[in-house]
Amino acid sequence: MTKTYLLALLVFLSIIACSTKKDEDKALVTESKVEVINLDNRDSYTMEYVKQLDSIHQNLLDPSKSKEQYDAVLKAWQDYHTGLGEILNKSELTSDDTAETTLKIFHRIYFKADGQVKTHLFKVLSPELSDSIKNQFTNKIATFDSDFDMPLERINDYAQCGKAAYLIN
Repeated sequence: MTKTYLLALLVFLSIIACSTKKDEDKALVTESKVEVINLDNRDSYTMEYVKQLDSIHQNLLDPSKSKEQYDAVLKAWQDYHTGLGEILNKSELTSDDTAETTLKIFHRIYFKADGQVKTHLFKVLSPELSDSIKNQFTNKIATFDSDFDMPLERINDYAQCGKAAYLIN
């Protein structure tokens, strides 16, 4: 009987420890009002979450829109990357273990219908960059996205993806 209680206690503690770990991981990602996910750390839960996000967000850059609407989207997207690039350049991302000066990134950004950034997925395409730089970049994205509103409003939530390169110090 004691073995049964001991086994039940062990299972219970394991469940609590696992759920606490997941909560801690989520807290690290959602410190700001924007959820930022580095796809270097992807797992089955993250990829399932990405599929869910993709299913409920329309593509912002829809070529079937009028030329004026298409041009407004391109300008807003360029303004986003220009602003983020300025923040990164001013922030002096630092690392002792790399001489790389360009941060190449793939972004997939999910916006609320009113233009606020909701979730920002990214993958660093510069393999020589250190984890320190990637962590600093994650924090800079969260800060920038929390203050940024895409100057486009839609009826539904929307998403946009693409590659970008930023100069870093």
